[in-house]
Amino acid sequence: MSNYRLFVKNLKQVVQIVDDNTTKFLVGEQMSNIKILNDSTNSLAILVDSNGKFVYIGDVVGAERILEKDEKLSENLKIIDSDGGIAIPGFVDGHSHPVFAGDRVHEFAMKLAGATYMEVQQAGGGIMFTTNKTREASEQELRKDFEDIARKMLKSGTTTLEAKSGYGLNVEAEMKMLQVLATENPEIPLEVSATFCGAHAVPKVSSSGRYSSRLFVSYTSFYCLATILSMQVPFVGFQPVRTSEHMPAFGVFGILQIVALMHYARPRITRQQFMTLFVGGLTILGGLAIVVYFALVWGGYVAPFSGRFYSLWDTGYAKIHIPIIASVSEHQPTTWVSFFFDLHITAAVFPVGLWYCIKKVNDERVFIILYAVSAVYFAGVMVRLMLTLTPAVCVLAGIGFSYTFEKYLKDDETKERSGSTSSNVKDEKLYDKPVKNVKSKTSSEGEENGISSNVRTIIAIILVVFLLMFVVHATYVTSNAYSHPSVVLQSSTQNGDRIIMDDFREAYHWLRENTPDDARVMSWWDYGYQIAGMANRTTLVDNNTWNNSHIALVGKAMSSNESAAYEIMTELDVDYILVIFGGVIGYSGDDINKFLWMVRIAQGEHPKDIREENYFTASGEYSTGVGASETMLNCLMYKMSYYRFGEHELDIIKLVDLTELADM
Repeated sequence: MSNYRLFVKNLKQVVQIVDDNTTKFLVGEQMSNIKILNDSTNSLAILVDSNGKFVYIGDVVGAERILEKDEKLSENLKIIDSDGGIAIPGFVDGHSHPVFAGDRVHEFAMKLAGATYMEVQQAGGGIMFTTNKTREASEQELRKDFEDIARKMLKSGTTTLEAKSGYGLNVEAEMKMLQVLATENPEIPLEVSATFCGAHAVPKVSSSGRYSSRLFVSYTSFYCLATILSMQVPFVGFQPVRTSEHMPAFGVFGILQIVALMHYARPRITRQQFMTLFVGGLTILGGLAIVVYFALVWGGYVAPFSGRFYSLWDTGYAKIHIPIIASVSEHQPTTWVSFFFDLHITAAVFPVGLWYCIKKVNDERVFIILYAVSAVYFAGVMVRLMLTLTPAVCVLAGIGFSYTFEKYLKDDETKERSGSTSSNVKDEKLYDKPVKNVKSKTSSEGEENGISSNVRTIIAIILVVFLLMFVVHATYVTSNAYSHPSVVLQSSTQNGDRIIMDDFREAYHWLRENTPDDARVMSWWDYGYQIAGMANRTTLVDNNTWNNSHIALVGKAMSSNESAAYEIMTELDVDYILVIFGGVIGYSGDDINKFLWMVRIAQGEHPKDIREENYFTASGEYSTGVGASETMLNCLMYKMSYYRFGEHELDIIKLVDLTELADM
C-alpha cells in the first residue's frame, strides 16, 4: 500500500465533477451537473497517496480514522488546514500559444484609433511581427519567457496546458518552439501537452504556396537588367538570347511569368475557369515554347548546345566527338590533389556545414544546399569549375566552424546557475501532482554536452590552428601558384633555390624584332594570344577555340609528313612555324607532349588522312623514342622537335622559316 502524501482538512466545499467510479468525464448537457460536496461547518477533507490518487473525499473524521490505522504510512504526510477553503480540480487551458517573443502592446493604440487587423498587419504588426521576433529569439530566451508565463498560469489555477507552436512558420523556428515545450522544469509542476500548429498563418514570403509578389518583381527586374547589361560586353554580345545554354534560365523566367499570371487571375475568375486556364494555357504555352525553340535552332537563330555542355553530363563525350575540348587542361577532371590544394581544410569542413544546413533546412538554406551539391559535381567534372565551387565551400565551411565553436565555446555560467537551483529542489516532493521521473533541462544538457571543459578547450585550439594554417596556405597559394604569368616558368633546385625560365617572353621578343610586321606564324593554338599580344604577329589559330575546323587543319599540318604539311601551309600563306620543345630540361608542357591531341583533333575533321593508331608503337604505346612508328618519325612535329637535336642541346624554342623547310 502506498504512503499518504497530502491531507487537506477543514474544507467548506469540494468540487468533484463526478462522484462514481464509472463516469470518466462529462459531455454535453451533463457538464451542467457537476458533483459538489458542501459543508457549512467546514468539516470536509481530502486524502491523497504518494501516487497522486485520491483515496478519500469526505468528512475530516473519516480521514483521520484512515490515518490512525497505520501511522507508518503517514510519516511524510503533509497537512494543510484550508480553514474553510474550497478544493477544485486544476484548470485545463487548451489552445494556447505561450511560446513567443515580441510585445505587441503598441498595437492597442492603432486599434483604438480605428485600424483594422489587416491595416495593422500591413504596417508591420500582427502575427508576422511576432513571427519575426520569435525567429530572431534564441531557444534560451523563449524558454525563459515561457517559464515566466507558466508560473503565472499555476498561480491562477492552471495545472494542465495544451500549448501550440505556430509563430515560427518555418522548420527551424517551429522545432525551436516545440523543443522549449518538450523541456520540463522541476520547479514548474505544469502538465504540458505540446501541439504542432505549423499552419497557424501563411508566411510573409508566401501568399499561396511559396509565391511572393515582391520576390517576383525583384527577380524579374534583376533578370532583365542583368541580361541587357551583359549583352553590352562585346565578347558576350547576343549570346544570352542566342545560345541554347541560356535557354533553361530563360525557361525558368518564363515559368515564373506564368505563375505570376495564375496568381493574378485566381481571385478574379471561378475555380473551373482557373483550372481550364491553368491546364489549357500551360499545355499550349509549353508546346509553343518547344516548337519555337527547335524552329530557332533549325533556322540558325539560336545555337545548339555545345560540346562543353554535353561533356558536363557525359565525361567521355568530348574525347570521342570533340577532342579539342578534352585537350584543354582546364577541361580535365579535378584530381583530389587539386581539391585539397585549392580548398585546404575547408574541403573537410564544408560537408559539416552542409549537414547543419540540411538538418535545419529553411528557404535560405535550400539555395546554398542546391548550389553546393551541384557545384561539387561540376567541379569534379572540370577543374575550371572549381571557381563555382569555392563560394559555396567558403560559406558552408564558415557555418561548420561557427556551429562547432558555438558548441565547444559555450559559457558554463548559465548551466551552473540552473544546476544549483535544481539541486535545492530535487529532493522536494510535489504534493499537488503525482511524483514522476522528471527530465530536467540541466540533465538533458549535461547528457548532450558531456564533454569536459579541458577537452572542449583543446578542440577549440585545434580548430583555431587549422584556421591559421588555412590563412598561411591561402597566402602561399595566391603568391606562388596563382600570381605568376604563364609565360614565365619557375622551378626549384634541391637546395631550394628558385630558377626562373623566361624563354617564352624572350622568344616572343625575338620574333617581334626579327620578323616582318606582316609575317604569319603557324603554331598550336595555346600560344595564339601570346604571339598576338607580345610578338605583335598574326597567327592562324589562337585560344578562342570555337573554330574547330581551322585548328584541326593546323593539327593536320603538324601530323603530316613534310611534303603534305608544306602544301597545307602554302595554302594558308604561312611564313613561320613556331614549335615549343623541352627535351633538354624535361619540360613536360612542350608540343611533342601535346602532339597526341593534335592528332586526335585532326582526325576528327580529316579521318581519311590522319589516324591516331598510326602514331603508336607496335605495342600500342605513344613514344617518340625506340620503337616509334614510321608515321611518327616522318611527321612535321617530330622533325621540328628533334631536328639537329644533338647539335643544339640548349634550344628550347625552334622558330623555322617556311622557305627552309624543304632543306630539312
